[in-house]
Amino acid sequence: MEIFAFNTVFWNIIKTLLILFLFSILYDWVQMLIWKHKYKIKGPFPVPVFGNLLTYIMAPGVDHHRKQIEKYGDVFGGPSGSMKTLNVANIELLKKIMIKDHVEFQNRYVFPGVSDPPPVDKTLLNLEDEAWKRVRSIITPSFSAGKLKQMTKQMNSCAKLLVAGLLEKANSRAVIDPRV
Repeated sequence: MEIFAFNTVFWNIIKTLLILFLFSILYDWVQMLIWKHKYKIKGPFPVPVFGNLLTYIMAPGVDHHRKQIEKYGDVFGGPSGSMKTLNVANIELLKKIMIKDHVEFQNRYVFPGVSDPPPVDKTLLNLEDEAWKRVRSIITPSFSAGKLKQMTKQMNSCAKLLVAGLLEKANSRAVIDPRV
């Protein structure tokens, strides 16, 4: 039997694929709800496929984030699309994550198909695993309290020069090319 010049076998295949697709969406959504319940993660109720991503798209900005912190506390999260996310607004917990437990949180999320151009792809935010560990161990001594205090005087003088130059350009109504 043919329907619109396609036989019923073809339509059965299409229906089966559609049902499998819908079940995979439902399965992912239920797994996300189980994850939130298992780890007692507070946050807005996730929508299938989009998760909490729509709340960020519909109300972007700091005010929306502050409202969520007031509503759910310092640590909240949920899915953003298919990715599990946690928002941490507790300074002490952030210090623990970023300093003490940095080895557990070394790899960052990378959007599939999006790559940074060289030399940005070799920065600490983009490196992974052993390369990240090697670079971090090299640059960590540069950011000790003593070295940062030594740099403060030079950074302040550079900032003063920048402000003076910008004020001079502003007073003379000159055009400032930010690319230079």
